[in-house]
Amino acid sequence: MLEKIQWRLKSPFQHGAQDDYNAPDNPNVVVRSKGSELPTRFMVFNLGQIGYYSNPNSLNAEVYKKYRLDWPYNYDGEHRAFKRK
Repeated sequence: MLEKIQWRLKSPFQHGAQDDYNAPDNPNVVVRSKGSELPTRFMVFNLGQIGYYSNPNSLNAEVYKKYRLDWPYNYDGEHRAFKRK
């Protein structure tokens, strides 16, 4: 479904569904500010409730740990399924 709508979005999905959406062109998250680049922000949709998280660390602490989900990123924000070339 994401591949069918992605091209229409002004801000395309990077990951989705507990990060099982494979986005090879943009697989990682920005954990901390780097110059003018802000940390990656997230929206979580859960049973009609929407949550906004301003950085990966808050998402991990407030959602992934709460629901005992496996956090798919390492300390530097690299997705564990991502393979460097």
